[in-house]
Amino acid sequence: MGMILLEYDAKVVMAERGIRVARGALVRSTADLDVDFAPPMMVKAQVPVGGRGKAGGVIRAADATALAQAVGRLTGTTIKGGCVDALSRR
Repeated sequence: MGMILLEYDAKVVMAERGIRVARGALVRSTADLDVDFAPPMMVKAQVPVGGRGKAGGVIRAADATALAQAVGRLTGTTIKGGCVDALSRR
């Protein structure tokens, strides 16, 4: 069995090796949100499956209100059998 890395884990590994990655943040709830990112932002469910976008696990947020709504909407859901308990945003 191979190692399973979520997107945010892979970005940490790549950054540690000098590979440039897009700036992002890991959030687990709306309480973790700050608004130091310029809109638009993307909220991505961190689940170990392919096709998150087509399954509704990637949401574009035009402003801080839409960001909070997207995080609230995705947190605790299931996407392709994977429970969403963490999200990344950039």
